Amino acid sequence: MDLFIWSGACSFIANTLIGLFVYTRNPRRPENTLFALFSIAVSGWSVGSTTANIIKNQELALTFVRGHYFFGIWLSPLYLHFIRTLTKSKDRFGRIASQAGLFFSGLLTLALFSPQFIKGLRLIPGTSFRISNPGPIYYAFFLFFAIYMGLVIRELFISLRSNIGISLFQFKCLILANCIAIFAGFEYFSRVFGLFDTPPFDDFILVLYVFVLAFAITRYYLFDLETLTEALHRERLATIGLISASINHEIRNPLFIAKGLLQSHLELHKDRLDPETETALQKSVRQIDRVFDMMQRLKKFTQASTKSISEPGTSQACIKTALEIALEMLLLELSSKKITIEQQIADGLPPVEIDQKELEGAFFNLMLNACQAMPDGGCLGITTQTLKNQIVVEIKDTGQGIERNRQKRIFEPFVSSKGEKGTGLGLYITRQLIENHGGSIRVESTPGLGTTFKLSLKIYSSLPHNGKTTRNESRAIN
Repeated sequence: MDLFIWSGACSFIANTLIGLFVYTRNPRRPENTLFALFSIAVSGWSVGSTTANIIKNQELALTFVRGHYFFGIWLSPLYLHFIRTLTKSKDRFGRIASQAGLFFSGLLTLALFSPQFIKGLRLIPGTSFRISNPGPIYYAFFLFFAIYMGLVIRELFISLRSNIGISLFQFKCLILANCIAIFAGFEYFSRVFGLFDTPPFDDFILVLYVFVLAFAITRYYLFDLETLTEALHRERLATIGLISASINHEIRNPLFIAKGLLQSHLELHKDRLDPETETALQKSVRQIDRVFDMMQRLKKFTQASTKSISEPGTSQACIKTALEIALEMLLLELSSKKITIEQQIADGLPPVEIDQKELEGAFFNLMLNACQAMPDGGCLGITTQTLKNQIVVEIKDTGQGIERNRQKRIFEPFVSSKGEKGTGLGLYITRQLIENHGGSIRVESTPGLGTTFKLSLKIYSSLPHNGKTTRNESRAIN
């Protein structure tokens, strides 16, 4: 039994260290701070089982136990706030519940040292282990705790269903962590209410709970694992930068000459050119300008920096225009491979927070990949959907698909499924563009059936829009 008496102290040390470790990895991220506060709250509550049994004076031990419940009272709304921050939740009910939880925790705190909350301490039959003897307000605390654990799981399902905030892997890990927490809570409260007279296994379970929770959120950079991965690639990116600089130097001059010749021809012979030829020459000049722009972007991306070309929050883009331009650039590719296009693009979409040319480049890259995955023809599907402050764009192909073991790495630099034809930088650059502007990108693929890329783009402002009417098209490029 001595081991169990010190179980609360073990939980306190382990959970506090996990929380502080996460915080020191990146103190500027709110997720890190909230996770650290949550871990300390778990630690502060769990250590009460030790103080209740090592302090011999009954009244003094009771005072300490009541003090430790301060952490338990504030744990529920803090945990809900942490999960909402982690999943970037915009759910209005969840926000109201989080605020109401803080208010209710304040009311419970007022009754903390009252016998109505905890009457005293009692011995578990057959042991020398003391535990709380609940008062009537304690049952309200238990109900409050159970409801807010349910609200946490609700937030996780909302985030998964909206395809924003967490991936399926993270969802499974977070659900596992919450199942562990529910089991620990059941074991603890059943002992407090006298349903079972078991030793305090919950303190050890809580250590596992916090550890699994920390593991589940590594994808949100709490441990900066992806930052470390990026650092490993910087040397290779710098090498690519030197190569791209020399290529830029060799290509830029001939392109300037070609552009100059085209512009001169347009200016000197504009009166004698038929409209079709004039339009073709003007398009050629615009495409040369696009090449210059792409060369400049490649140069910036290969300077071992993960920052976006445009600063977040300063640019806005039109999704419909970006999709149309990307499709126009791919007309020849679509026609030659007999690829049909199916579009479901909502009318009146609001602007999104990203540079227009960056968004065009992202769409072009994803559509080009889709075309290359359908060498014998197929269907390119494009759909949009407005979800609160996000617009989700899906680009789907009916091509070869991506093997499951490769899906986890397709956004890493220098990883390509095209063999020697691919650089492995396209999807990496696209992800950087989207994420640096508060968005996200994920992939779903089934080998032999096709691939879907889902881009979640942050709406630039709260401008009124009407996204209910959709335009459906299905046409073949001949």
